[in-house]
Amino acid sequence: GKKVLLGFGGAGMGGSWDGNNDCWEYCFGREEKVIDQLTSIVETMGLDGVDIDYEYYYDDHQNGSGFTKGTQAKKFLSDVSTGLTTSLPGSVLTHAPMDKDMVPGSGYYELIQDLADSNFIDFIMPQFYNHNNNPKVNFAGSLAVYNQMADDLFGGDTTRIVFGFCIAACNKFNTNPTEASNVMLQLHGEHECNGGAFVWVMEDDTNGGWSTAVSDTIQANRNCL
Repeated sequence: GKKVLLGFGGAGMGGSWDGNNDCWEYCFGREEKVIDQLTSIVETMGLDGVDIDYEYYYDDHQNGSGFTKGTQAKKFLSDVSTGLTTSLPGSVLTHAPMDKDMVPGSGYYELIQDLADSNFIDFIMPQFYNHNNNPKVNFAGSLAVYNQMADDLFGGDTTRIVFGFCIAACNKFNTNPTEASNVMLQLHGEHECNGGAFVWVMEDDTNGGWSTAVSDTIQANRNCL
């Protein structure tokens, strides 16, 4: 069956590549209000959970910035994640971090690891199209990040890592259906059981052509539940 999640965040709320938009900072310290609002939306619309897409700063002076609210940022992400698990029992909670943030030792990585260790997170959906690894030309680099996350966060369970692609809005990281299918075939060669793929953004998936082609590749090579 299919599950529909509420997306919360995204680049429109601020990104660590420039810091020009600090929308996220207005959420810090308002964790309970955010939890209540997200819970209300999920319940009202009959959705299956929440995906948190945080692309802003999480460590003080990150990327040479003047950001000094790292403690507040990590508290916000932790409290909202754990709070949603409590307010929406049985729902799905995911995070969709940029691959460059999934580096052992970074504040976000350690936060995600703590959430996973305590079973507060169901899936990680790394964006393999934001500033770091380009899987269509360097699959080995993306695979190393993928494997590290699976081992550190989920005890090697790769079914909980969903591979993220971008269709048309990410410059050199844009991936057409053939390229994405090739990446997923390589991933299948390494991990027969994996979490599949997601794509950004659906408005670029004309007539469902991208998702249909990639889904067909994944389903044809799926050997596990």
